[in-house]
Amino acid sequence: MTARLLTVAALLCGAAAASSRLAPESSDDPYRKVAKSDCNGKDVKPQPSCGGNRHLSVAVLEACCDRTDGCSGFNANGVMKDSACTDHVGKSTTDLYLKKTNPNLKWLTTYDFSSNITHGWQNLVSGDGADLDAMLEAYKRYGMYAMPMLPDGIFNKSHHCIQPDWEANTEIFVNTTLAPHIESGIVVGIFMGDELFANRISFSDITLVSDKLRSLLGPRGGAKQTPFIYTNENGKMKEWPMVPASIDYISVDRYSRNGTVEAVSDRAWYNSRIYPKLHPHQGVFLVPGVFASDPVNCQKNNVSCPLKDQAEQIVIKLKDFLVWAQEDSKVVGFNPWHFNNRNVSQGYIKGYDDRLGALSMPSVVDKLKEIGTYIINNNQ
Repeated sequence: MTARLLTVAALLCGAAAASSRLAPESSDDPYRKVAKSDCNGKDVKPQPSCGGNRHLSVAVLEACCDRTDGCSGFNANGVMKDSACTDHVGKSTTDLYLKKTNPNLKWLTTYDFSSNITHGWQNLVSGDGADLDAMLEAYKRYGMYAMPMLPDGIFNKSHHCIQPDWEANTEIFVNTTLAPHIESGIVVGIFMGDELFANRISFSDITLVSDKLRSLLGPRGGAKQTPFIYTNENGKMKEWPMVPASIDYISVDRYSRNGTVEAVSDRAWYNSRIYPKLHPHQGVFLVPGVFASDPVNCQKNNVSCPLKDQAEQIVIKLKDFLVWAQEDSKVVGFNPWHFNNRNVSQGYIKGYDDRLGALSMPSVVDKLKEIGTYIINNNQ
């Protein structure tokens, strides 16, 4: 994936980790418990008469919060909390109960693989950056689920088609390579590939493969947990007549150096270009750009790009993307591009190499950690 940037003008026009593992299907309880935590001072004012009593049951306090305007949760002492609570959670001797905002928001993965850094807040490893052996090790050590990518024997990007033996290769991949890890619950999704349509793989070929995958995996929504099928595209996806019903989740990557522009424009694009083409069972991943350009290379090309300024814009966009994800039930996860540093330029605008990943910006890593922790807690 290379960086494609939006402009303002365009806008205007292991076993030890088992306790922290996210179950693929979460509880239906609309509140999540945050043990030994509170958000002191972030209380509903005035407090409703139905609260303020530590002897009340959780169910009664939930009903109280549901009837109280502006209530986002409550603590075990019965104190109702306002909407600012979620941003000010800290350690306490009591327990905190917060409303789940978007119950479908379950996953954080990244382009690139650094489980030694991201474990504890990244719960899904993508095949774009890790092979199956690395995924299995990440599950064993850290409890991170796997989303392998289709092998080379299925799509041929160089010749813009599917391979002659794509069907047999797909069967081997699902029925032999992945089957035991699907059965064990480690593999929860399959990544079809990155920007297949942008690389001139036809919509009909993409549909053939996704339909084959779904026929092999079986239907979703039953008692048995069945892996989802996911693909990422760029803006050319607007040419699709619909999203094939066999694909569960889709995303589109569109970037801007202005954090607010990217978040606002992407949300508008999803609403106008993707959502009308979705079936009721389908959802989306969000792909915020978390890359930066090397200031040294920028200077060589008479461009100014201080890393601090770039990081500030990325943090702004991630905050806005999280708000979107909390509000929009179609959003199932994040797949930001890209986490690690790249050795060669990823950009196409002179002076901007876009090769530095989130790893080079501690404030960006901290924001991703905040998002990932929120997602995991939201599903407990």
